[in-house]
Amino acid sequence: MTDEILDLFAPDELDALDAAILALTAEIPAVEPPPMVKQQLFDRLAVAPPANPTLEQQRDAAEKLSALQFSFREEAMFQYSHMPGVTARLLHLDSTAKRFSAIVKLEPGSRIPPHHHDGLEECLVLEGELILGTVRMRPGDYQWAEDGSDHVEQWTDVGATVLISGPTSLLAG
Repeated sequence: MTDEILDLFAPDELDALDAAILALTAEIPAVEPPPMVKQQLFDRLAVAPPANPTLEQQRDAAEKLSALQFSFREEAMFQYSHMPGVTARLLHLDSTAKRFSAIVKLEPGSRIPPHHHDGLEECLVLEGELILGTVRMRPGDYQWAEDGSDHVEQWTDVGATVLISGPTSLLAG
């Protein structure tokens, strides 16, 4: 019922209505679902992923999806880069296409120097803020740099975590 309808009743009438609804619903017998419906529910529950899986459970589940590759956060190894305060976790390296994907963490005050792109570079801010010139990128902000373009210096005053995809030439120090 909407508030407008409820306003039509006096408080004692609403109490009587509540009591009548409770009395009526108490008389309704429990109904067992048909066996097929019950089995479908149990089947769905059986294939649901665990709420807090262990790394071993994650690996076991991943093996069943043979066409896919996984990198679990429990296995994450962040490596220091040639830039102070910048670490990276390489997610994927495609040596044929000469591209990579990585999560890059920048400590407050760290900087990425200007650089040239010999392929498309993409950047998605996951946490913190990344500053390019006078543009302040925040979580969810995305930018890309076309092949042949030049990136201005990037820096952060509060720290940042970004997802980068780009040409492997960017990995060279």
